[in-house]
Amino acid sequence: MANNPVNSLSALLEQSSDNLALIIGNGIHRYVESKRVNSWDQLLVEIAQECSPGLVEVPHGTTLTEFYDVLELLSGSKIGVLQEQFCALLDGWDVLPHHRKIMNWAVRHCTPVLTTNFDQVLSDAVNAQFWRPQNPKFTSYYPWECHFSQTAITDPCASFGVWHINGMVKYKRSIRLGLSHYMGSVQRARTWLHRSGAAPLFGAKDRRIWAGANTWIHVVFNRSLLIFGLALEENEVFSAGF
Repeated sequence: MANNPVNSLSALLEQSSDNLALIIGNGIHRYVESKRVNSWDQLLVEIAQECSPGLVEVPHGTTLTEFYDVLELLSGSKIGVLQEQFCALLDGWDVLPHHRKIMNWAVRHCTPVLTTNFDQVLSDAVNAQFWRPQNPKFTSYYPWECHFSQTAITDPCASFGVWHINGMVKYKRSIRLGLSHYMGSVQRARTWLHRSGAAPLFGAKDRRIWAGANTWIHVVFNRSLLIFGLALEENEVFSAGF
């Protein structure tokens, strides 16, 4: 594999553009050429220092979800306060050349982009607009139909769009940081997939009429997924436990 990870990724993308969706994690913000590293770890540490000034890093072996849950208990904050603080620290994150390179590729190939990131760096990289479908059941806790794109989307799998699977800074209550947050998302998705009288689990494959048809979940079931910038290890949580 080539030494430059962006060039290696570019080669892989050009070989596998058909029926593809990208899942992008925080690693895209921590690329080695970045002068300013955008890191969730550091944001949580900055918030934690208000409770423990001597803390300089997330303790070894502690997941970010565990760290957040402990932080919430120690801070005594009301529900949502830490989410608001976290969102405030996301303001001003930089769009860099590698963001633009990857996102321009996605636009050219009409490729959906799912991201675990909360910030708008990826959508800003291509000047994508925010779209919120007119759904009377919309909730800012789970804005899964909301996305950023350059035109209106009728099928999440057929067009370029940026979908925030773990919440977005625009809706602070949607931010998934603690374990209870993620379990709430899993439970909501399960109700769609196991709805009484509906198709069985994974019945959404190639279907356009089901509860999640206009959300990022439809992309997960109907596109091949290229995952990068996301460790899927102890310090990254992706809601794959449906």
